[in-house]
Amino acid sequence: MWYENAYNTKLLHRNLAFPLLRRLTEVGDSLAKRVFTEEIAKRLESGSPSVVRFLIEEKYFHYAINYIILKHPFYGLIEGLKGF
Repeated sequence: MWYENAYNTKLLHRNLAFPLLRRLTEVGDSLAKRVFTEEIAKRLESGSPSVVRFLIEEKYFHYAINYIILKHPFYGLIEGLKGF
């Protein structure tokens, strides 16, 4: 069901969705990689301190750094890192 919904992260809690997307990315799933990087960028841009902290502590940031720089050059990134 999750695959049929293009790995929609709204269907799973982030504590499940992100580890699953990371693993699928590591084994070469191109759809998972796209969704994973877009979700990381979107969550960082949200600026929610708890979400940003989660992404940094769990080392997800580096998976999306190229996407963030190319597609969203620093937009919201500084705001998302405030409070650290």
